[in-house]
Amino acid sequence: MPVRHFTPAEVHAGRRALEIPLFLTVFLAAAMFALAEGSLVFLVISWAAVVVHMVAAERNVELYAHRTVLNAGVVLVGIVLTVRFFTTDEDLLIALGHYVTLIQLCKLFERKRDRDYVQMLVMSLLLVLAAAMICQELLFALLGLIYVVSLCYTAMAFTLKRNLTAAALQQASARRPDAAAGKAWPTRAILSRLAVALPAVLATGVVIFLVSPRTLSGTAVPLRRGPAETISGFTDTVRLGRPRSIYLSDRVVMHLQMLSPEGINLGDVGKPYLRGHVYTEYVDSRWARPASRPRQLAMPTPRAILDRAVRQEVSMVPSLLPAAFAAHPAVKLTSPDASVRRLDNLEYELRTSVRLDRPVRYTAHVLAGRLGARERGYLQRVASSSRVAAELAARRLRVPERVVGLARQWCGDLLARRPAATVEQRAELDLAVARRIAGRLMDRCDYTLDLSEADAGRDGVEDFLFHLRRGHCEYFASAMTVMCQAMGVRARLATGFVPAEFDDEAMRYVVRQRDAHAWTEVYTPLTGWATVDATPAARFDLPAQSPWPRWWLGARDLWREWEFAWYANVIGYDDEARRRLASRWRGYFRGAWDAVRDAAGDVFWGLVELFARGRISPAVVWFFLGVAAVAGAVSAGLLLLRRRPGRSRRRPVPPPKPPAFLVQLLTLLRRYGVRPMPSQTPRELARQAAGQLHLPAETLEQLVALYYRIRWAGAAPGRDEIQAAEARVRRLAEMLST
Repeated sequence: MPVRHFTPAEVHAGRRALEIPLFLTVFLAAAMFALAEGSLVFLVISWAAVVVHMVAAERNVELYAHRTVLNAGVVLVGIVLTVRFFTTDEDLLIALGHYVTLIQLCKLFERKRDRDYVQMLVMSLLLVLAAAMICQELLFALLGLIYVVSLCYTAMAFTLKRNLTAAALQQASARRPDAAAGKAWPTRAILSRLAVALPAVLATGVVIFLVSPRTLSGTAVPLRRGPAETISGFTDTVRLGRPRSIYLSDRVVMHLQMLSPEGINLGDVGKPYLRGHVYTEYVDSRWARPASRPRQLAMPTPRAILDRAVRQEVSMVPSLLPAAFAAHPAVKLTSPDASVRRLDNLEYELRTSVRLDRPVRYTAHVLAGRLGARERGYLQRVASSSRVAAELAARRLRVPERVVGLARQWCGDLLARRPAATVEQRAELDLAVARRIAGRLMDRCDYTLDLSEADAGRDGVEDFLFHLRRGHCEYFASAMTVMCQAMGVRARLATGFVPAEFDDEAMRYVVRQRDAHAWTEVYTPLTGWATVDATPAARFDLPAQSPWPRWWLGARDLWREWEFAWYANVIGYDDEARRRLASRWRGYFRGAWDAVRDAAGDVFWGLVELFARGRISPAVVWFFLGVAAVAGAVSAGLLLLRRRPGRSRRRPVPPPKPPAFLVQLLTLLRRYGVRPMPSQTPRELARQAAGQLHLPAETLEQLVALYYRIRWAGAAPGRDEIQAAEARVRRLAEMLST
């Protein structure tokens, strides 16, 4: 492969300083596309090619191949990739990305000119845009930030190099010495301008992202194959069948205290099931919530009901809003931090007018123990339990026949006793069916958080029961609820939290994200909605001590939290979130405008009171204090601006130290009576010495030209050139001494 050294003009124009960040930009683009498609082949090839060219550029050397060979390679690669695309199921965007990557590699081994640099930058940008369409990971976003920084720096370096090259060509055509020769590359100046331009670029991108409408609902599905990984926690949707693995987060989301009706702390009372949402309809591996109408809270809860209700004092992170979590049945919920709305099925929502940065507090009054006739009647009136149960009984299920057959196989003897049973016996049989299904599920399936082998093409419950035979709480609860509904048992899915940690010192439960849970609620006229949990007991065991060091676990937890926030707030940003954000900012501006208007009115009427009656109001005092503070800040800024130029003028800039040969020459001329005048230039002094002392004018002109290069062009002559100049001065001294 031919090797060519950079010419002096290319060195002075900063070709090395341009190519090193350019190659880094090309590699970052290849790395981002490799991360998006999940392949390392092109990443390794790009890394090897970039490293070779970066080492060569560091040594002012260019490696290249003949253009004919490169063109033939591009055509051959294009044919191979086209054949591969039509013979495999490779995505079109992936195939185009491979083609652009290979063209980039060919460009690396080409004789580079300015247009080649531009083409490499444009192709790297196209590669990053293609990767952004198929990847949604947080690591990709961080690499994107690094790429933007490298791209901006490379663009600035390319602009400077073009200007230096143009200046060098003009000076060469005019046969003038290069004024920029020998000057160092202005890295610090480029970085200082980059620090100003980069925030503007990022701010523009953020604004466009926030205000641009989303034409498609939701986000695109990444083309990258492989199981996803999500963080544990409460969500508003329950969907089975997605290949993924779940990471248990230790983040604290709630504190809970159990108090008696008299206000006595009950301590640890077992595992409270804190329900947030309920789901009744299962369609295509997804659970849907029932249509609920908000109920007015004006109707007071009877005192007889509240007197036996246990109080749950909850402090919850605001990110869980608007859901409110409480054991069932919660007959009343109050909050000093938010407005409360009750739905048909005794679900509660908390709404706040402003965004809170502190935990939300609320109190839930929960009926505990066996319910009497009065409590059951009250719950049927306020929660529409009978209506929801009737809807469940009348609904036509869409459940795979294999699932229904397995449920009948497990509970055939109990189902045979139901036609002749009384109401009380029917209720007991329904609970017995639910408990038997729960026990068989625990025996048949194992608990796991790794669902990477799930098949999205099958029904989620069918895949769980007959293929995977393992899953987490959502699978156990979904299978049990579906099988109960198939047997005519009125059941629904409930999601929320079940805390497993109790703080003995603070006498409260500590609820973490890992405590998110799903279970089944079964309805009978005698018990109401009763909780039946099919998840094995291993779900509630505290996690074992990890062998990894604490700092590593902390860093991993922090990264998982960032990933969760990235997917929730950036990837999940849709039209509804954009409208909520716009509404929130309108509220902020409206509030700020109202505050300014009210303050201006207070100041106006305060001034009226001051001039009319001589009374000084606090608004007037704060107004004059603010005016004085602003005037003082403006005056201080003006003084600083005026003093800075004065200081620079008072500080004289020390002249550069003259070279040794010039000092020797001036000393020699003074010795023989030729002294420089204040307004005389070194070249005029040399001409005077040549005429007065009969010295060779050519030698004196060479010494003066060397001094001009050092003093005004910033050149750094070599040691041999300095020694030759000193030798000329010594020869002049010998001529004068003879």
